[in-house]
Amino acid sequence: MQTAREIYLQANLTEAVSSRQASWKKPLKRKRQKYRWLFLASFIIFSLVLIRVYQQTLINQVSMQIATSKLKLERQRKIRKDLTNKIMALEAPGRVERIAKNNLGMTNPTKVFYLIVTDNSFRAYRSQEEPLTERQIQRTENLISSRNLWR
Repeated sequence: MQTAREIYLQANLTEAVSSRQASWKKPLKRKRQKYRWLFLASFIIFSLVLIRVYQQTLINQVSMQIATSKLKLERQRKIRKDLTNKIMALEAPGRVERIAKNNLGMTNPTKVFYLIVTDNSFRAYRSQEEPLTERQIQRTENLISSRNLWR
């Protein structure tokens, strides 16, 4: 049987061993906590740097798209200007007239002369039952030419 003293010593001994183990664990826990905080801080910093790099990549992509869009816009403006000039050249009156004469065989209409008849001459014409004679036509033409009524 064990005496009380042995039991007491054994209890103190186990307590001392457990306190040694506990004293061992306390610095380890503190070190582990330090490393956990250090790891967490480095992870956060790395994440922020990674996010910043991704943002810069997106900004560069958008700026490249803007630059290519500007180039396309300039090309389209140049094409539009060229087509407008081409339309103006194709619709030019001189060109249309030349094509009508050469390719389609059209000609300019002959000049049309209008005879201005006054009321007196019209009444005189209506009062006669027979058509105008050659002399009457010539007299009317002379009258009109003397007054410069030809257009």
